[in-house]
Amino acid sequence: MMNTMKTNKEAMIVFLVASFLCFSNIWGYPITILDEAKNSEAAREMLLNRHLVPTFNDILRTDKPLLHYLFMQLGYIIFGVNELGARFFGAFIGAGFMTYFYLFLRQHSSINKARIGTFVLMSSFFWVQEFHLAVPDPYFIVILCSSWLCFYNYYVNNSSKINLWLFYVLVGLATLAKGPVAIGLSGLIVLLFLIFKKELSWNIFAKYQVILGGILVLLISVPWFVWVHYETAGAYTDGFFLHHNIKRFQEVNSGHGGIFLITWAFVLLGLFPFGAFIPQGIWHGWKFRKRNDLIAFSLVISVVVIGFFSISSTKLPNYTLPAIPFIAILVASFFDEVFYFKTLKTWSNYLSLGLIALVSIAIPVAIFILFQHNLIQHLQITLTFISAIIVLVGLYFMWKYLMKNNLQKLILSIGVLWMTLGLIIFYLIYPNLAQIEPVIQAQKVIENQKVVVFDNYDPAFNMNFEQVYQVFHEEQELLNFIETNPEVLVLTKNRSIDNKSIFKSSFDVIFDEPSVFENYRTIILKKKD
Repeated sequence: MMNTMKTNKEAMIVFLVASFLCFSNIWGYPITILDEAKNSEAAREMLLNRHLVPTFNDILRTDKPLLHYLFMQLGYIIFGVNELGARFFGAFIGAGFMTYFYLFLRQHSSINKARIGTFVLMSSFFWVQEFHLAVPDPYFIVILCSSWLCFYNYYVNNSSKINLWLFYVLVGLATLAKGPVAIGLSGLIVLLFLIFKKELSWNIFAKYQVILGGILVLLISVPWFVWVHYETAGAYTDGFFLHHNIKRFQEVNSGHGGIFLITWAFVLLGLFPFGAFIPQGIWHGWKFRKRNDLIAFSLVISVVVIGFFSISSTKLPNYTLPAIPFIAILVASFFDEVFYFKTLKTWSNYLSLGLIALVSIAIPVAIFILFQHNLIQHLQITLTFISAIIVLVGLYFMWKYLMKNNLQKLILSIGVLWMTLGLIIFYLIYPNLAQIEPVIQAQKVIENQKVVVFDNYDPAFNMNFEQVYQVFHEEQELLNFIETNPEVLVLTKNRSIDNKSIFKSSFDVIFDEPSVFENYRTIILKKKD
């Protein structure tokens, strides 16, 4: 009874801390990055037009399936069409998952591993940041990882049938969140894990209700895909399955490619700061793979997810995030071994701590560089100084507890340092950087003005101004329109009008600002008098 009360009390603390981290200022800075802009605007248009076909700027959007749009629409209904509405449920399920993750570890490992593993996860800036974004990944990651935890629950306790059916239900929902990759990854993970455990036989089909489970997955995920196929005369199917799944795997998409080592760099960042201990965690998992089923399961998931996206031609940081909770389990198990055998001061651990120190020191430097814009330069020294003091204090305690061979306080000092840096970024850095994004600066230029688009533009304009834009792709077509509508402003990008003399002769540039994190400039043109 006392243990149950203690577990419930700690789970509540985990939920409160995770909620504080995941909800940190999600309402306080505008939607400006490309993926957030397109996904949140698509949800707004779907709600406005009362349909289940994703559109962006009133044009079919085939990038992602339905699920996250529904959550965003619900957020808009409750909180209004704004940043909080778009991001709320992503943050909520992030906090919920980290609580479930803690309870799962309490059930299947020691209290020490549960505490460390959860703390490692909550300390990881890029992991927490994912739940600040109005994109499908928070839903996909949480649902898919939860499905794998449910499978392991059933594997350990076959009498708990609810976990088996939850596994299939969640895989079906994950398919609605991101696509058939959820089925492929889950099937491969289960297959390899059972092969590793030497339990693969024909009896597996009955034990795991594979046929009925597969039907359940399809009943949940397929109807909307079939409906949207006929609703769009096959256009959604071609765009989503052929371009955004098969083609992304076979070819580099939008310049997001690179060698397989980039995927490992993304994994390290995904769990950073404790991502610096991933090599030790994986080595620990390999050593104990035959003695501990949870370690073996976590190792299989880590290898499958990282391996799959290492061979994918398109590589993005968010692709490998479903592996992060399970790598956190491996790192926590490694720390537990270090604590037991008192082996903190080794060359590999010194390297990991050195990497953490270097990246931590780079944060104030990055802030100093990013805040050189004249609109926010008055904050440059102050924010650089604040972040530098936080980093120096954190590194002091990290060094202090390393010298004292106190692993628990060393882990605590690293985690608190990066949680604090995360709060600084969410509450001070992002809101101020957003003020120099073109979509925010342009408000004074295009307010109460009619605007059209030539060729290409920053998609954040749709969500921030809550409108769709008429788009022209032919120069002469635009000029003909402007001749009869001379007061209309033209929104575009520099790369769309470079080396086209017709724009220099017919228009004045009244706005020209670079994107903070993208390699283009937003241009606004007005017809010459």
